[in-house]
Amino acid sequence: MLMVGLFNVVTGLTALFRNEVFTVVPGGVLVFDLTTWGWIHIVFGLAQVAVAAGVFAAKGWALTIGVLVALVNAVAQLVALPYAPIWALIVIVLDTVVIYAMIVHGSEVRRALRT
Repeated sequence: MLMVGLFNVVTGLTALFRNEVFTVVPGGVLVFDLTTWGWIHIVFGLAQVAVAAGVFAAKGWALTIGVLVALVNAVAQLVALPYAPIWALIVIVLDTVVIYAMIVHGSEVRRALRT
């Protein structure tokens, strides 16, 4: 989760300062300009970093929020797919791994909360 959040922050900063990196697709689905999209990525990435800190601190709420945030991020990356296809696919795969890890290994965090 921490790595995906940092990736989103980097993507947001890239959209703000080096927007020529993104491919412009005439029929794309992106409804914002790249500056707005960059700010959305930065804010969302910082939220993911905060949730990752909650997971590292073995907070119970962080697992549920983490799965939801990773799911929303994967869907958001589908929107960005025409503009940064390889990067978006990498982040979608990482989000899938995050969701799997939090669901499968969530019981370990819950056990750590009880002790």
